[in-house]
Amino acid sequence: MAEESLSLRWGVEKRMTFLEARLFWEGEVSRGELMERFGVSLGQASADIARYIGLAPDNIGYDKRRKRYVPTDKFAPIFEAPDASRYLSELHARQAGLLFDSFATVHDVPPADLVPVPARPIDADVLRALVQAIRHRQRLDIRYQSFTQSKSRGREIEPHALVFDGMRWHARAFDPALGEFRDFVLGRIYGLKPVGPAVSDPVNDLEWQQQITLSLKPNPGLSDDQIAAVRHDYGFKGETLNLTIRRALAFYVKRSLRLDLDPASIPPQHQHLVLTKES
Repeated sequence: MAEESLSLRWGVEKRMTFLEARLFWEGEVSRGELMERFGVSLGQASADIARYIGLAPDNIGYDKRRKRYVPTDKFAPIFEAPDASRYLSELHARQAGLLFDSFATVHDVPPADLVPVPARPIDADVLRALVQAIRHRQRLDIRYQSFTQSKSRGREIEPHALVFDGMRWHARAFDPALGEFRDFVLGRIYGLKPVGPAVSDPVNDLEWQQQITLSLKPNPGLSDDQIAAVRHDYGFKGETLNLTIRRALAFYVKRSLRLDLDPASIPPQHQHLVLTKES
């Protein structure tokens, strides 16, 4: 069955995958939804459903009262395994206004909201210049406000990557004046312009190139039931949870998971994970 599904044309497979996702997440699908989502005719939508029935007859039935196709008790996806993270990512994108309903896989979503965070607007011209500089390996002259100095000042950087730390975006760049690679917050960059080719090589950004592993365990100060809940919540597969990351991102990961705090200084209920090894 899997081999037959893989032989379908890309457009047909996309519609089959959409149909199957609607069956799994919403428990129903109609020809009208295929027509609206993909702009196909009634005949094409009917043909798509008939094709799916041919591929997986035990997966789908028809509810005459509701006039909609529904999953059977034997339903088992054949195109994509259901992914809770993907569903929630789409829900997040819709709530954030980053995904229009017409492009969404799911339609009848549950009530949801996002915890508001202060907006950190980024100038499109600044981002464009950074992206172009990364692509063409250029050096940029910028004005940057550091929090180690009271006044903004001019400096030159050679960006080679973008980084999101969970709250804000940074440019990973070489600073010729300091002779080292550093992170520059995009929202603090002003008035940038190309001043020539970059001379640094991203390969020499060792903190960016090197991978490290953070080994985590549930806080031993928690109760047995709480430890079991933490293991389930974070998807532990063994005794430890190992996160392999770029060394340059370790600071942000530790801060996000509160691993930068001394476990002895805060109640275990406020720090569910502890760092046992960094290698």
